[in-house]
Amino acid sequence: LQELNDHFAPICTDENYTGPAAVVIDSDREIPEISERRQVWNSLRALKRTATGSDMIPYWVLKEHAEILMPVITKVWNLSISTHCWPSSWKYANINPFPKVDFPKAKGNYREINITPMIARAFEKIAYRSHAQEVIEYHLCLTQYAYREGSNCTGTLLAMQHRINEFLDNPDCRAVRLYYGF
Repeated sequence: LQELNDHFAPICTDENYTGPAAVVIDSDREIPEISERRQVWNSLRALKRTATGSDMIPYWVLKEHAEILMPVITKVWNLSISTHCWPSSWKYANINPFPKVDFPKAKGNYREINITPMIARAFEKIAYRSHAQEVIEYHLCLTQYAYREGSNCTGTLLAMQHRINEFLDNPDCRAVRLYYGF
């Protein structure tokens, strides 16, 4: 276990890192706010069982005590948006090794899974859906299925099969070549 820890530590740490320059925000712009009932409540109540992050707060604490925690979480999230500052405790992650092969024998046979605190993941989801999703999805190619809400591998495979069948339905088509890369 210590050997894996020593392997992943340099990957997840950059001693030469310098923080980004302070962003000058136009004071005329209205700072968006996260609504307590609609966004925070719904986000906390929709939490699913998942791995606990570095804060060691399990999903069920946030989910079951959403009504009590909702005002505080709303305040912290809105403060984070208005100050453009992410709480440093949300930046820490538990790093779990996950095998790439059936029987891993070397350090390189593992990849790291970073598990951040649940509250940070919920905030990221709300911020993305509220302020970025529409713009990002607008710029995605129609044939791109990754990073789209509701898209999945099944949809991708069905679209590919449909396109292949369209070619094969053409009487002039003798073969269809398919290239796939990871």
